[in-house]
Amino acid sequence: GEQVDLAVTSDRQNDTLAIFKIDPAKGQLINVTAPDMLATIFGVDDGEQTAYGLCTYTSPVDGITYAFTTEADGNHVAQLALTDNGNGAVQAQVVRMLTLPVPTGDPGDSQSEGLVADRELGILYVAMEEEHGIVKFSAEANGGTDYELVRSIDEDYFAPDIEGLTIYYGPEGTGYLLVSSQGDSTIAVLDRAGDNAYLGSFIVGDSKKIDQVNESDGMDVINVALGPKYPMGLLVLQDGANDPQNVVPDEEELENNSTNFKFVPWQNVAQGFTEQLLIDPESYHPRN
Repeated sequence: GEQVDLAVTSDRQNDTLAIFKIDPAKGQLINVTAPDMLATIFGVDDGEQTAYGLCTYTSPVDGITYAFTTEADGNHVAQLALTDNGNGAVQAQVVRMLTLPVPTGDPGDSQSEGLVADRELGILYVAMEEEHGIVKFSAEANGGTDYELVRSIDEDYFAPDIEGLTIYYGPEGTGYLLVSSQGDSTIAVLDRAGDNAYLGSFIVGDSKKIDQVNESDGMDVINVALGPKYPMGLLVLQDGANDPQNVVPDEEELENNSTNFKFVPWQNVAQGFTEQLLIDPESYHPRN
């Protein structure tokens, strides 16, 4: 009987989900994962082909809240229905399994991490990291398993891996699909409507004492006002190579394992384009 906000995460070690409700007063997470949460999503007992990238979707058709999760080292995407177990905890059940194309013949090459569901148009976008490109499916549980190639990985504005995806919602189906091109640390902007036309790319550079964003694994954007610092919306990006660096061995190479998140006022992105992108904090609200 209580309406709550949920934070849903993939549990890679156990190939399942971990689910938390968000305390609105304290901003803290409270574990509400059902004790009988499903033991495995993909059913491959090798410790590798487990739950990986994740996004959520509440269907405007059936009202059910779903989680989509990709398969590490594999070419599957699972859709799980999230339901109340009757005791204030959340359980999950696989309702559909989607299969990504395998152009190389090795399913591990078709791994995906970044995905996002359009909550109004009912479209699931999946970014295949190194092969094929961005594909889309119906986000509905009864939407079948057919997919369509949105943009090829061979486009000159992509430098694999292709990673995070997020949607900026505008009025009447307008807005943007943002794509992290990790190989050159750029963000591609595709039209949300129609055939997802390419509109341009941008980088997030240095700002005073804050270093630029590099090799971003994921991001999220929201159009609504978030207080006086972000009255026109906010873009949050994971920075995969934060300064100051912390260099550690990684097999036979060295890597910087310092990572954090960078906050960018949406208007800074929108006004950076020759033809300014949409700035609309009113038309869409995630709670409606």
